[in-house]
This record gives sequence, C-alpha cells and structure tokens, in this order.
Amino acid sequence: MQGEGNMDERLVRLQEDLGHHFDDVGLLETALRHRSMGSDNNERLEFLGDSVLSYVVSKRLFIEDVNASEATLTRTRSVLTDRTTLKRIAERLGLIDIVKIGDSLRGKSSQKMLSDVVEAIIGAAFVDGGIEAAERVIDKVVFAGDVVREAMERQDWISMVKEWCDRERVQLRYVTFEVDMGDQKAFQAWLTVGTTTESGTGNNKKEAMAAAAKKMAGRLAP
Repeated sequence: MQGEGNMDERLVRLQEDLGHHFDDVGLLETALRHRSMGSDNNERLEFLGDSVLSYVVSKRLFIEDVNASEATLTRTRSVLTDRTTLKRIAERLGLIDIVKIGDSLRGKSSQKMLSDVVEAIIGAAFVDGGIEAAERVIDKVVFAGDVVREAMERQDWISMVKEWCDRERVQLRYVTFEVDMGDQKAFQAWLTVGTTTESGTGNNKKEAMAAAAKKMAGRLAP
C-alpha cells in the first residue's frame, strides 16, 4: 500500500502523462477505484468513457482517412479500442501500481480490469473538462507514440489472411481456447487455411488469433 503523499505524486505524474489536469481530482481517483472496493467505484465512468473513446476515435479516423471504406474504419476503430490496446496503454501509464482494488483481488490484475480503468479515466476527463479534455487525453494516450503502430500490426495480420482467403476462395477457420497459467490467463489459437494450420498464443483471443495469422501469412503464396 502506497502512502498518501506518494499517491498524490503519482496522481500528479499521471495527469502530466494524460495531458489533462483535473479541476476535480476526485473524478480521477474514482476512475482508479475498481468495483471490488465497493459501491463507490469506476463502473459508471467506464461506461461513459467507452462511448467517448469510440466517438473520438471514429471522428479522427473519419477526418484523417477520407478514402477509407466503412468496413476499414470499423476494423481500425475496433483494434484501437480493444482490450489489448487499452491494457498496453494502462501499462505505459503505470496504472497497475495505482489502481485501487479490494483485498480479494490483491496481487491480481486482469486485462479487463486495466482496460476498464483507461476507459474510466477518459470518462472522468469528459466529465471534468468536456469533450475537448477527453480528446486531449485520447490524443496523448492512443494516438501518440507507437500505440497505433502496434495495434495496426496486430490487425493487419488477421486482415491480410482473410483478404487472401477471400481472393483465393479458400476457407479459413480459427479455434481458440483458454490456457490455465495460474494467476494469469492466456489463450491459444489454431488457424487452418485449406490444409495448412498454424498456432499462436496471446493474452486474449484476438491477440492469439493475430499471432497465428502472422505465422500463416508467411506461408501463403503472394
């Protein structure tokens, strides 16, 4: 358990990293409070942040890629806002060290928990400073650095294999299952294209599928 002074310093650094200084820092503190802490938790802010994130990412993609089809925009928005991307954002922000959880979950941090906290923070920024504040936060944590590149690489392998199969009229099939890793969850995916099969692992189904698709892409004829 961190001391209050140390937590105050972490909240200051977090606001710097978010690109938004809260007028009501209590909103940020609520965003960091998991439901295991009781009724005063981040679920309502997470609900709001999910919608705000989807809107802001949709708006930016629509403006910046005027030639993209609806299917491409939808696919890109999906990978930029999925749990894998949000979990990596949470890790970069150091949220795992400051999220507040109940004793029953002490020492455990799921992908969903961390991704929900990111959405809750976006919701808190919206309540605190309106859509402009939320957009600043999303620009800073989603569209800055290598977040987009990593997300697009993960998307592109799946899309590449699907497009090849559509073009060559070959059926593909994914089979995924959860692997017991003790405190951590992992997934295994098997991808079959025609008579060829490759496997991949990841923290969730989509990540495992992408890993399998990456291997498969290397075996497909151009």
